Amino acid sequence: MIARLGTLGRRELSEGGAGGRLYLEGLATLLTVHLLRGYSSSKPLPLPHRGGLAPRQMRRVLDYIDAHLTEELGLAELAAIAGLSPNHFGEAFKTSVGKSPHRFVMERRVGHAMALLRNDEHSIAEIAQAAGFSNQSRLTQNFRRVTGLTPGQFRRSLR
Repeated sequence: MIARLGTLGRRELSEGGAGGRLYLEGLATLLTVHLLRGYSSSKPLPLPHRGGLAPRQMRRVLDYIDAHLTEELGLAELAAIAGLSPNHFGEAFKTSVGKSPHRFVMERRVGHAMALLRNDEHSIAEIAQAAGFSNQSRLTQNFRRVTGLTPGQFRRSLR
């Protein structure tokens, strides 16, 4: 598990990507939880949250994500917006939304790219940059994961 997380982290660092820092912080959180569960001698504490983020916290975080969608977003930065620790925020966000902050941001970026693809005046590479992806390849990977289509297939389906 530790080796796999390290491999994923190295790959993200070497390839770069729109979710880089957010993804790496998520991996670091997974590593921390794995180490605590597997190698800690103390009993686990109960989770500090029950129902996810409060509506006000959620609105602030969503507004911030939408306003900074094309920028690199970090888990610590989103947690600070909600006034929570990164670990607590990640768990509360997933409880509220049903997906991790990283996945949520990637899906939002894909949605933005879909809107931009409806207009033929920009290339897919330009749309990748405008939607917050580091390159066309990252857009294509995430776009296919979310929609089942490549950006080019999606654009052709609109004609």
